[in-house]
Amino acid sequence: MEKLLQIGKEFGLEGEKLLEFVEKQQKLEEERRREGEEKEEKRRKLEEERRREEEEKEEKRRQIEEEKEERRCNVAERAELREDRAKAPKLPSFVDGKDDLDVYLQRFERFATTAKGEKTGWASKLSALLSGRALEVYSRLSEEAAQDYERMKLALMKRHDLTEDGYRRKFRASKPEVDESPEQFIVRLDRYLLRWLELSKTERSFEGLKDLIVKEQFIDSCPKELAIHLRERAPETLVQIAEIADQYICSALRARSHKYSPRRRKQRLHRVTQQPSSVTSVMPADTKLLTAQH
Repeated sequence: MEKLLQIGKEFGLEGEKLLEFVEKQQKLEEERRREGEEKEEKRRKLEEERRREEEEKEEKRRQIEEEKEERRCNVAERAELREDRAKAPKLPSFVDGKDDLDVYLQRFERFATTAKGEKTGWASKLSALLSGRALEVYSRLSEEAAQDYERMKLALMKRHDLTEDGYRRKFRASKPEVDESPEQFIVRLDRYLLRWLELSKTERSFEGLKDLIVKEQFIDSCPKELAIHLRERAPETLVQIAEIADQYICSALRARSHKYSPRRRKQRLHRVTQQPSSVTSVMPADTKLLTAQH
């Protein structure tokens, strides 16, 4: 405003004419400012619209590329599936309730290895041979697990109770079967041991085997209740076994000493003798005997 007043005075304006000049100039400046803002807003909107159009074009182009890639993948997958079927081992389907899953898996792996197919395709080949409970297990696997042979095999073994403890019992208690040669029996024992090691996640080394043997010998030497407790806790090392066993024994001793301590028996007897005689008739036999002796 001061600048406008100075300009008006230079033009020789005074009083009301000077004020009218200033007001008129202010209105003109306000109009120019609004016009500038409107132009800037229009320019910004045009840029935003062009950017949006570019993004839409890029998205459409990306979708087209994805559709093309998907079509190419589908063609490749179909070709791979046909190839897998052609290379699939000629095995009879697994009959749930009749076939031994452990033996069947071993047979399948030998056939698949002989066929020299990639292990990544074993899961899909095996799935085509399953039935009954085994097929149910496969149908409930995630997409990722259904393509992983090792994860699929582990799920099948668990469903058929082929667990760490099951293979341990098989290895310990197995006897030669009728018409089974010594070599065949040894192979069967070897398979049981390997499955046991695999499922117990034992390191295949001298130390790993030593820890497993000592652990099993220790658990087998324990009382039944402690052995069950140890197997439920599934300790992985000898140190963990010792710690769990110590905790169990200490807890059992504390509970026993608390239950049968002389002080508690005396307190119990005192409470009973202070009660009316009508209560004596429902006292435990050992408490009645102690009361009578007193």
